[in-house]
Amino acid sequence: MRMTKFDCIAMKREGSLKVSQRLAGMTLDEQLAFWQAGTTRLTQCQEKLLLQEISRFLGVWHLIPEQSAYEVGTPPLSGQYQIVQNGIELTFTMMWVDEAGQEQATSHIERCDGRFYPYNNPAIADDRCLKLRHERLLESLVRKDGALVLATIRELLVDSRLKVTIAGVLESEQIYRNISFYRR
Repeated sequence: MRMTKFDCIAMKREGSLKVSQRLAGMTLDEQLAFWQAGTTRLTQCQEKLLLQEISRFLGVWHLIPEQSAYEVGTPPLSGQYQIVQNGIELTFTMMWVDEAGQEQATSHIERCDGRFYPYNNPAIADDRCLKLRHERLLESLVRKDGALVLATIRELLVDSRLKVTIAGVLESEQIYRNISFYRR
């Protein structure tokens, strides 16, 4: 096998020279506009790639109740988990039938860019963050007073199921995990 020698220092110097030549003769405002345009192009490329990866999670997922494992509360009798995309925002809608046969539902929107944003109910939490960890792992984190109080991990399994793990901290400071499995 033939090995090609790669000189990263030479590559860095060559790139630096090209940028210096492009910036030569530009005013400070023109240089700032050059860098801002580059940043905008990079951000658009990153968002496009992110949206392609997120598309695997989208749609309506149906609960497989017999596979649920809850450490707190009682698993639903049936349910749906819907993920809808609007640009970089995802809407999560959960509908379920509880152990008493009552229909329940909740929905919320999260921006999938890895940044923390204010939580809609400050009595419960301060902020939340949604991040695509890798192509099969979508993670939400919720903090209160700087401490992590809830994590929701959505994992696409190789058998086409969606595993949703909700891990939280009880008032007693005990950590719990509720795990549910879904299929399309």
